[in-house]
Amino acid sequence: MVIDKDMVLSVISLFSVLGSGYMLHKSNLSKDKTKTHVETLEAESEFRSQLMKDISRLKADVNKLSVENVKLKEDLHTAQVEIRNLELLLSEKINKCKVIENFLSHLTTPAWLRLRDNSGKYRFAYVNFAFCNHFDVSREYCIGQADHTFISKDIDDKLHKLSEILLLKKIGIRGAIEHDKCILSVLKFPVIEDGDIIGIGGILVDCKGEE
Repeated sequence: MVIDKDMVLSVISLFSVLGSGYMLHKSNLSKDKTKTHVETLEAESEFRSQLMKDISRLKADVNKLSVENVKLKEDLHTAQVEIRNLELLLSEKINKCKVIENFLSHLTTPAWLRLRDNSGKYRFAYVNFAFCNHFDVSREYCIGQADHTFISKDIDDKLHKLSEILLLKKIGIRGAIEHDKCILSVLKFPVIEDGDIIGIGGILVDCKGEE
């Protein structure tokens, strides 16, 4: 069989074309992979950069919260100390009033103690037995009263005027009132804490009785 030279060249050309096409295809695939790889690397780099920024911001937030937490702990400790101090002061006031109440309880003349409430009113916190007996009232009825509702308005007004003078001068004061045909000498004294009047005590003394 005689092989034509042109045929051989045609076959060689065909294989060359096929080989070139295959190599071009491989080259394109390689380029696509390289492009994809580069894009992946760029995306990863961008992600890492954003992640580092987020981590840095979170660290700053944590540090800020840590500082605020320390300050809150200090404020809490300070508040606890202040509360303990207030409790001690309150305990001292109560103890002081208890001492006064103990003294008044042994008097044979009417005596009482009024303490200031949160609204600024002075209410009965203690009355002795002689007080209850003289005005014919129970201790339970008196405690918490802001006014002398169990006596006449005239006497109540006189007692209030004495209290006003006491609050103004911050010293004990004496006066005289008439009640049930008796002349009563009134002694009022302030209970002072840190320069502030927290209570008003009172004692009645029968100076002269009338038949």
